[in-house]
Amino acid sequence: MPTSLNSSPLPLARRGDLVFVSGKGWLPTIIRLASGDPTHVAVVNAVLEDDLEILESTTLNRWSGKRGVQLTSLRQKVEASQNDTVWLAFLNPEIHSAMDWQEANRYITSTINRPYDYLQAIGSAIGQYLPWLPSVSLKNALYCSELAAGILRAGKAVPHNWDPTPTPHQLAKWPIYAAVVRIAGPHVPFPVSDPKAPLVSVLP
Repeated sequence: MPTSLNSSPLPLARRGDLVFVSGKGWLPTIIRLASGDPTHVAVVNAVLEDDLEILESTTLNRWSGKRGVQLTSLRQKVEASQNDTVWLAFLNPEIHSAMDWQEANRYITSTINRPYDYLQAIGSAIGQYLPWLPSVSLKNALYCSELAAGILRAGKAVPHNWDPTPTPHQLAKWPIYAAVVRIAGPHVPFPVSDPKAPLVSVLP
């Protein structure tokens, strides 16, 4: 059965907001068991009529058949999903104001069509329990939350010394969101921000 998308919050989104997913399948299951929900994240690239264009790095876009870093339709992604839970996370106004889109766009342009990094995605999830495990990644590849964190860091919206390779769960706990709204799928608890993490209003 296709997943239904609640489109009423979509017009409130802005470029740079994040879309988190609690997905199904073998890789989301591994990520969930190792680090918790969410298991995937994408970045809002444009607000469309009754839809969002998102930038993501994915193992497989079920409706287009493409893999890796790509621009896609949130609505089509949701409707092709296996009853995934989807949240729209609105960035704090201070984070939006701090974003340097010229620098972020340079980074985004360099990532389009790069492959999905299976090794780094799994390694980042289990590495928090096995810190001695060496970090291994595919050449020129990116996994979803590495891409999202890279955009925020390239745009100087968060400090450059924040983790460049967080899991989706860790990225969801960054204290940068004004609100998070579930827009598709069944209820799944969304992680709260870590109160110990620094919140940056304006970067030097």
